[in-house]
Formats: sequence, C-alpha cells, structure tokens
Amino acid sequence: MDLRRERPTRVQPAVMTIRPDPSQENPMPLFVLTYGYHDTPLRAERRDDHLAHLGGLEQSGHLVAAGPLADLSGGIILLRADDEPSAQALVDQDPYTQLDVTKDRRLREWRVTVGSVTG
Repeated sequence: MDLRRERPTRVQPAVMTIRPDPSQENPMPLFVLTYGYHDTPLRAERRDDHLAHLGGLEQSGHLVAAGPLADLSGGIILLRADDEPSAQALVDQDPYTQLDVTKDRRLREWRVTVGSVTG
C-alpha cells in the first residue's frame, strides 16, 4: 500500500495587464468596489447566484477582476462602466448586495496611470 499523499493541484494566480486601449479615444472608466461580509448563512447559500452575476458581468465586458481578500473578511470587484451611476447599477444587481450579504460597500473610480495589475 502506497502511503504517500498526492499533492493538491496548485492553482496559478491570474495575471492581467490593464492598459488603455489605443483604439478607444475615451476608454471606459474603471471602478473599484470594496466590501466586507455580514455574518449570515446567506453568503454560502447564495454564492452560486453571486458568481453567476459576476460571470454575466465578465461576459458583458464590465468585470475586469473579482475575488475575496486573503483573510476572507471581504472582497474587491474591479469594474468597467461609463460612469459611477452605471457602475452602481451593476453593483445593485448583485444578489449579495440585494440580500445585504455585504457591508461597508465602497465604490470609487480608479485611474491607472503607471504599471499593470496582477492578481
């Protein structure tokens, strides 16, 4: 009997570069949403709905990146939208927002001036 344990597959972190698209005179602005979580079972119960919403945003070109903080106390979502009200509307459609799973939500426009974003 082989008692060696298989090593778990290690997931490589995503790497992305965000640079203005030279073909667009005025590229869509970026918005950063930061948030924490309320202590509620709804977080686990509605996670699939939350991820499906994010998947839809990715398909539409609005989602740049999203994920939890390393300590799992909250998360960050990076969005592209025409303006802050449009970005807020995307946030408001998220089941986690609608069910008040998240708290301390803060949406801010972010301007990349130097470098790239890696995750």
